[in-house]
Parts: sequence; structure tokens; C-alpha cells
Amino acid sequence: MLRHVEEVSGNVAATYRYYGISRQCYYGWLRRFEADGLDGLKDRSQRPHHSPRATQADIVEKIIWLRGSTTTSAQPRSLCT
Repeated sequence: MLRHVEEVSGNVAATYRYYGISRQCYYGWLRRFEADGLDGLKDRSQRPHHSPRATQADIVEKIIWLRGSTTTSAQPRSLCT
């Protein structure tokens, strides 16, 4: 797609319309290609690098322990006894 501008159309607007992408998407891919080459165009994880508001590990362990220690009788009662 990035070569399409140089080799076929010579027009960035025509290229992103042809491929059905936004202008921001095109220029984002172009910036990644210029910075990292073909490796910059590979899919990237959308996962955040850090989660400052994440639940603390000790609290998570307590929740898991509490969930495992409480049992409920989820068996249906017989209506005809």
C-alpha cells in the first residue's frame, strides 16, 4: 500500500481512499515503516505497558482464596419429597 503512492497513483489521498483507510491510519503506517522498516508494520499488542490502577497482588490473592473457601450448595431441591 505504501508503494502504491510512489509507483501507481502518486497521490496519498487517492491511495487511502482506494484502500478504504483513514488518512491518520495511512500516515501512522508510513511513520512506523520509516522508523522500523517492514518490522514496524507487523501487528502490535494493544495491551497497556502498565496499569497504575490495577488491584494489588496481595488483595488478588485474598480474593482468590475467599472464592475457593466458600462453597454454596447449588444442587436443586427435590419438589416431590
